[in-house]
Amino acid sequence: MHYKKTALVSIAIILSASLSGIASAAQVGNRVNNLTKEKNDGASSQIKNQVTEKFCEKIGDLDGNVLGKIKGKASEVRERKTNREQKWEDTTTQFDSKVDQFRSERDSNIESHFSALESKATTDDQKKSVSTFENAVRKAIESRRSAVDSARETFRSGVKSAIETRNGAMDTALATFEDAVSAAVSKAKSDCSSGKTPAEIRTALKSSIQAGRDKFASDRKLQSVGTQVEALTKTRNAAIQKAETDFKAALASATAELKKAFPTE
Repeated sequence: MHYKKTALVSIAIILSASLSGIASAAQVGNRVNNLTKEKNDGASSQIKNQVTEKFCEKIGDLDGNVLGKIKGKASEVRERKTNREQKWEDTTTQFDSKVDQFRSERDSNIESHFSALESKATTDDQKKSVSTFENAVRKAIESRRSAVDSARETFRSGVKSAIETRNGAMDTALATFEDAVSAAVSKAKSDCSSGKTPAEIRTALKSSIQAGRDKFASDRKLQSVGTQVEALTKTRNAAIQKAETDFKAALASATAELKKAFPTE
């Protein structure tokens, strides 16, 4: 019995030692798993940091590239504006030159008719009537020209003012858009420094730039001068039409008085 008891104690000691060994192996396994996880987490974190770093480097390049393109487009817009203004000036100058030439030829033709009319005046009353008629026609022509020139000048001044106002607003809109993009890029750089993910930074950046682009597009639509030019055109045409009507009335009245001095048989 003593032998059996001793044997049982020995088995218990051996079993205890074996169980102790198994527990140690489990702990080692946990440590290995933890180390592996830490290593993987560290590698994953390193990869994320590298991706973020490269993304943020591109953000830095974006500052110069995007703003450079915007400034380039803005420069093109301003150049086209300048070209349109010069074309407008050239067109009006050419038009005025043609008008002056036409009027000069018309005046010469009218004076020829006056000379022919004067040759038909034989009595003092007829000569006086011819002189009165000529003065009335010249006055009517001058009044019509003055009214037409005034209407044309008012139209041009109005168009020029509308265009200048639009150009000023467009310059402001372009500057606002440039500032919006610059602010969006600066915010993206700040987000890079604060540890935000590339996806978060990219989403915020695109949203800010799109908002700036939408505002610029809206500002451009608001600066159309079409309606103003249309209204100015109607006013000019109405003034010219009135000048033409007044001229015809004055000419008809002068002609009627002249005919009194040259009765028909």
